Amino acid sequence: MGTDPDPAPGTSAAGPAEPTWPDPDCPFVGGGNSPAWTTPVTEAAWQSRKIGDEVDYYKALGCPRCSHNMVVFVAAGAFRGAEDRGVVATCNCVEEHKGRPDGGKGCGYGAWIAGPGEQP
Repeated sequence: MGTDPDPAPGTSAAGPAEPTWPDPDCPFVGGGNSPAWTTPVTEAAWQSRKIGDEVDYYKALGCPRCSHNMVVFVAAGAFRGAEDRGVVATCNCVEEHKGRPDGGKGCGYGAWIAGPGEQP
């Protein structure tokens, strides 16, 4: 993900102030990324679900930026033989965000986070 084109609310040239997120009416910002988004998504607990002999993992939480429901999902067996278990997490809410491309989901924020079983 790129640098934050829409800095965390409450920031200024004088430095960070108290964040004003979440904002359910925030516009879509493709590639948005900020520690104010990444930290709570990374810290949210992974849940697991057994599928046959495999286990899949997910995080269900409110997006730190827009507050709408989002899910980070890792399919059963996705990491078989993989050295890097990181996961791309993005807001995938279905609520409307001004400026979002047709057919898209989410408010545009996302990040690479530690996968199940990893610690940041």
